[in-house]
Amino acid sequence: MKRSFLIIALLTTTLLQVGCENTVEPISAEREDTVALYGILDMRSNQQIVRVEALRSTILSEDDGLDGVRVRSIVVGSGTFQEWRDSTGTDEVGNPVSLYVSDFRPEAGATYRLAVTREDQILAEAITTVPAAPGLLIDSAVGDESSLAQTVYLRDMNGAPQGITVSYTMIDMDLGNPVTIPVSYGQIVETPVTQLNFDVTYWSDRFVVMNALGRDIDEPGVQLQRIELSFDLPSPEWADVESSNLLDGLGFFASIGRYSYSWLLDDQSVATMGWIDAQ
Repeated sequence: MKRSFLIIALLTTTLLQVGCENTVEPISAEREDTVALYGILDMRSNQQIVRVEALRSTILSEDDGLDGVRVRSIVVGSGTFQEWRDSTGTDEVGNPVSLYVSDFRPEAGATYRLAVTREDQILAEAITTVPAAPGLLIDSAVGDESSLAQTVYLRDMNGAPQGITVSYTMIDMDLGNPVTIPVSYGQIVETPVTQLNFDVTYWSDRFVVMNALGRDIDEPGVQLQRIELSFDLPSPEWADVESSNLLDGLGFFASIGRYSYSWLLDDQSVATMGWIDAQ
């Protein structure tokens, strides 16, 4: 998945700069496709960006450019419609690139059809379904201050969760303001799975939390306000980023979901950590 993160970075940078590593070579003999499309629908952002390239068959031939090109998307089954506006950016060597932008946040479980058209002719078309939110089950926390942990179960998914993070919102009673401290659990699996179990290791997370607060491990006066699990889940298209997955045209189009869950830690476990329960 390292390459998938590279593509995400290139396509969703807030500076609208797009790298050329993942572009289709715009010259190819006997080419019938006229454009290439690159983009993702990203639940982590309120603004979606795709890159569109005009193609040509030989180095001497002229491409049709992007005059009159429109990019539109629709939520399949609901009819919700987005018209994307054209914009510009630069690649890493300063060459201009054509971008299309739309202001919305994709919905978990929704299927989106995106089309690049000119005069009602479809030049490129792609479909992606944003992964639905997995189900969450949690065992009771067990253990003492040197082993306290709680097993989390993620169910009904099709992907490899990435960027798994458990965040603790704490209140230092000497300061009074809540502080959220993330603890990274990384990527537990490399390949798509339908279910995943892992332990939230409170006993070791406690060291990270107390260090972030500038306190000794057993120092009192700290309240626990909230525990939150968050992670990203890529759509199935990420399984093969090397090949074009468009229905028409060339390029790559996919989606990535962002999910958060919160739960209450029982008061005895909170006390075991030496914290005050303020959930």
